[in-house]
Amino acid sequence: MAFEKETDFWNAQFDAEDSPAILPYSTASISAAARDHSNSISLSADVSQRISHMSRGSHLAEYMILLAGIQCLLYKYTGEESVIVGMPIVRKSKDTRRPINNAVILKNKLGANRTFKSLLTELKTTLTAAINHQNIPFRKMTEHLHLEAVNGVPVVNTMVSMKEIHTVEFSQSVVSDILFQFEWEQDVISLHVTYNENRYDKPFITQIMNHVNSLFADVLYNPERELQDVNLLSEQETAQLLYEFNDTAADYPRDKTIHQLFEEQEEQTPDAVAVLFEDKRLTYAELNAAANRIAHLLRERGVARGTLVGICVERSLEMAIGLLGILKAGGAYVPIDPSYPQERINAMLEDTAISVMLTQAHLQTSVPNSIDSVLLDAAAETILEESWPNLTDAAGTADDVAYIIYTSGSTGIP
Repeated sequence: MAFEKETDFWNAQFDAEDSPAILPYSTASISAAARDHSNSISLSADVSQRISHMSRGSHLAEYMILLAGIQCLLYKYTGEESVIVGMPIVRKSKDTRRPINNAVILKNKLGANRTFKSLLTELKTTLTAAINHQNIPFRKMTEHLHLEAVNGVPVVNTMVSMKEIHTVEFSQSVVSDILFQFEWEQDVISLHVTYNENRYDKPFITQIMNHVNSLFADVLYNPERELQDVNLLSEQETAQLLYEFNDTAADYPRDKTIHQLFEEQEEQTPDAVAVLFEDKRLTYAELNAAANRIAHLLRERGVARGTLVGICVERSLEMAIGLLGILKAGGAYVPIDPSYPQERINAMLEDTAISVMLTQAHLQTSVPNSIDSVLLDAAAETILEESWPNLTDAAGTADDVAYIIYTSGSTGIP
């Protein structure tokens, strides 16, 4: 059988679930036609010379190092441990035959505990084996690999090449979303990234290229460092994450309560969506009316300023309604997880001396008979029967207790 040796080799490379590595798309154009754009950057002089020193002047060895870096980058961005990329075939200097194939697929396993050094050792074997078995039609090479196609041309999302060793044009055989092409320019290695503008935007590509430089600056000098500890971020990006993005302080009327601020927002945007849960939603007007209904029911049961009210519900719209309703009545809520052991629930109820509990019908058995239960799901059915205005004598101030939450306690007692 033609290509029997090569076919056996490539069939053994891929698992059923394998597919090429994809950097997260930063844009999503509906345009079908790919629009390629290029950005370039020079790796630092230190990184370039370090690669040259490690490879001892061999361009193939240099490519192995650069390829390993891109695979590490893909792992850091995606978390996928099976990293599959493409490269153009490597033609031997004395080989005058017309190549059967223009591209090769490379697969390596990465993980949080993997080191750059161990990846490089493995890559020497996988890259050499791939080159030795590249003389096979691309479709036969990848028949056990899930590849999409554009106009009948297979898509290998990420390609990595080096100008000094890859002389074959592959674009007629393979479509890529992003190509990392390295080459020596004077005394430094340049990186040219060609990308599909329907998939990626320029700021994202610029970030990627800077992270390539940062990654090499780390792993080349710390090859035994595990990938989970490799840092891609610059000092500026680190400061942005730690300080700028966390600078969330905002001024607000400190003399007003949460429910008063909510009521003001409801007047401004009554039809805007206020809360979502799965496929259900409530507008500000609907949530306000539902919470008002609960507040009126709680007032009828003696809830006033500072009264502790339990709420034992599953995640739902009723949870939001109940919390806001308690605050509107002037009370403070005590959340009780219905999955807690009954002994823990009883201890919390005894400690807070709660006399009123908001819950749902199917959870009512968790509430002792001595406590007055208000069923949120039942109350919701009566909301539309009449208007439930805001309480004009809303109790409480911004300095009042809003809630009490119990931790597990180091002694085992809540």
